[in-house]
Amino acid sequence: MSTDPTSPAAPPETANPYGNPQGRSRRSASGSSGYGEPAAPESAGAGLGSPTTVVLLLALALALWFGFQSFQLVNERGLLRTAHANQEQTVQTATKLRAQLDGIARETKKLADAGNPNAKLLVDELQKRGVTINPNPPAAAGTTGP
Repeated sequence: MSTDPTSPAAPPETANPYGNPQGRSRRSASGSSGYGEPAAPESAGAGLGSPTTVVLLLALALALWFGFQSFQLVNERGLLRTAHANQEQTVQTATKLRAQLDGIARETKKLADAGNPNAKLLVDELQKRGVTINPNPPAAAGTTGP
């Protein structure tokens, strides 16, 4: 370059800390200056903080949460079915025992109505405690009498 001060076409050379005499920074096509400076994002949707990425991450988190909750509910449902099956025999035994006690109470009431003093005393004590005796047997669905 010419250092002629009368030449209007040549721009004056300035001192640049990067060693570029034209005063322009050296940037590559990717946006990096080559000196360890981070490149500026080229578009608004390409970074981690872009709305598309955030929405996708939220959708993924929501899908994972629903999947986890579904797995837990299915697991608990299986545990409840197991607990119900384990109690079924106990419930059947308690139902049989209840039917037997109701039969004994009915027979005791019949004896008390017939004049048996011990049966009358027993029925009176049960009534004091709030126990009522139904003299008619309940109609059980699907079963016949003994």
